[in-house]
Amino acid sequence: MKKILYILIAILSLTACQNTEIAPDVKTGTLVLSLYPGPRPSVKTRSNQDDLLAIRITRKDGKNFADGSQYLEYVVTDATEKFIMEEGTFLIHAYSQNQNTWHNDNGGKGSACYVGDTEVTVAHDSTSYCIYEVPMTNYAVTLTLPELFHDLFSSYTFTVTSGNRTVSLREGEKAYFSPYEAGFTYQLSATNIDGDQHSASAILYTNVQRGKLYNLRYSFASSSNSGGIDIIISDDTTTDDTNIDF
Repeated sequence: MKKILYILIAILSLTACQNTEIAPDVKTGTLVLSLYPGPRPSVKTRSNQDDLLAIRITRKDGKNFADGSQYLEYVVTDATEKFIMEEGTFLIHAYSQNQNTWHNDNGGKGSACYVGDTEVTVAHDSTSYCIYEVPMTNYAVTLTLPELFHDLFSSYTFTVTSGNRTVSLREGEKAYFSPYEAGFTYQLSATNIDGDQHSASAILYTNVQRGKLYNLRYSFASSSNSGGIDIIISDDTTTDDTNIDF
């Protein structure tokens, strides 16, 4: 009789251990993500590399996912991604994959970089939508010359310096810089068709903001007798005029 009792206790104990190892049913919902890079510069010459975003999803309560993982990671290859997620509130960290290399991209001219965080709540047996514009963390500078410039000047050099980086730009090209530096300095030098060399003074521009494209747009000065040219620094919020005499 005691032997039978011991056998029954052993069976019940084994059954109890198996039940605790079986994961409970996880309630799930659908998460639809629409992530895209932040405000796009008005001159759209960015490469597809700039648009490639990665995401890391963690639970806001700090717990692991049902499968034991601390986070989920994906590369967003389409404008919209759909996931079957367990219910809960999640933190979404989105970023471009050039975080440590954007300074060196495109032959040292750099490229756009994006980082941002948002959160979304997924409810059981329902669909949650998250539309998020991931902010750009750096800014760009481009050059525009007046229409007749190439008829009067045979060559030119245009440089932009910020921090410890100096980049040479041709018209229409873009260079990217960190907004945490003290603005940027730009300078235009040119040789006219007679072979005379002219160099404008270097100018410091300090009012920089991330996510902006600063178009250094030159035009011939109408009020100058010395062959000066006006420069108009423009983005989508401000315009600054400076007269430059060669």
